[in-house]
Amino acid sequence: MGAQPERRKILNEVADTFAQAWLTGDWDSYFALYADDFVFQYPVPPLVGRWTGDDAVNRRNQWRETFKDVRLNKTGEDIRLFDGPWVVVCNNSESTVNGEVRKNILTTVMHRVNGEGRIVEYREFLGGLSVRPS
Repeated sequence: MGAQPERRKILNEVADTFAQAWLTGDWDSYFALYADDFVFQYPVPPLVGRWTGDDAVNRRNQWRETFKDVRLNKTGEDIRLFDGPWVVVCNNSESTVNGEVRKNILTTVMHRVNGEGRIVEYREFLGGLSVRPS
């Protein structure tokens, strides 16, 4: 029972660091949380799929390059759930992509974190993402 608050703190740090990366562009702090070996899963082109090992590293880095200039203007966290090693965040947000404001209806991001506080799995699901400026 005593380990639960510490576990929750670590999971919150991962979720908060991810959110801050989107708001500030500080991706180095977020990517420093990854374990050497992890699973990366993403739902939309050009990165659709689920990868492990070197493929996961390559796809995560490609993901970073793809979204390096995207910033969230505002975010509203709808719910944050915890289940063992997982933290799941569902939020709605507004972002700027290539200078155009876009509204994202729902994003669900799941991180699985090991006992050392390192990310060992990343999954993202998008719903109702607008493809046009708002």
